Amino acid sequence: MPRGSVAAIFVIFLYLQDEVEARRQMLCPRGPPVCGSNGRTYNNACRAIRSGTQIACRKPCPCQPDCVLCTAEYQPVCGVNGQTYSNICNAKCVGVNIKCNGQCPCGIKPCPCPLMISPVCGVNGKTYPNTCEATCNKVEVRCNNACPCRYGN
Repeated sequence: MPRGSVAAIFVIFLYLQDEVEARRQMLCPRGPPVCGSNGRTYNNACRAIRSGTQIACRKPCPCQPDCVLCTAEYQPVCGVNGQTYSNICNAKCVGVNIKCNGQCPCGIKPCPCPLMISPVCGVNGKTYPNTCEATCNKVEVRCNNACPCRYGN
């Protein structure tokens, strides 16, 4: 076999080896279907993540977990879907995983409030830890206790 042919075969072999490795890295292992935060079902978590989508729940869409009765406690959390929920229970009840504690977007605190607990009920029917938190969330205080407001408050 001429020397040029051996070199050409070797180059082709290296090319094919690189091509096989690139394709192997693109493949996702088999796994159970998951629901992405965009509401689309993916064959597995790997495919959802590769598409740039967060996993909302580890089952086909829609995410409908068994809900329990959640309290009116206001401890806001930000879901992976970018929506703020009044507490972890309410987010989990609709099948949304938590991205961070606090309101969306994560990492931004609109105003500093003391850690004092003196519950107030907002006109939106949500309980806030104190007047500062209600004001910070641009919510008027309906009464100075946890929701629901009692008659005469």
